[in-house]
Amino acid sequence: MTINYTTNLSLAEPVTGTESGTWGDDVNKGLTDYLDISIAGTLALTSASFTANALTLANTTGSSSGNGITTTTAQYYIIKCSSLSTNVTITAPSSSKTYVVVNLDPTYTVTIKASGQTGITIPVSSKAL
Repeated sequence: MTINYTTNLSLAEPVTGTESGTWGDDVNKGLTDYLDISIAGTLALTSASFTANALTLANTTGSSSGNGITTTTAQYYIIKCSSLSTNVTITAPSSSKTYVVVNLDPTYTVTIKASGQTGITIPVSSKAL
């Protein structure tokens, strides 16, 4: 069984001639579910989502056994933060992907960045692309 994954979003690409009997699950869990969250999915985060005021997102992959989508999956399009207890920082993979970051918290800011960069800070009760 052989699946390759795309560079930017880690979408499943079953290799021709493989995945007999499982390609439907491979496509549904490794491609369709990911397209859904990357176009219209919302990752809802609260203070409990962060460790030491930080959260690192990573690309996850799906296969016939499951989609692998978690609370730290980077492929989501919208990141919504609320009920924060301090200013937080989200580190996303360094790839050509956009996010809509919605900071619903009335007191604390949300910074989103790539590793090694300073990123941008979304003020309280604001959103940014």
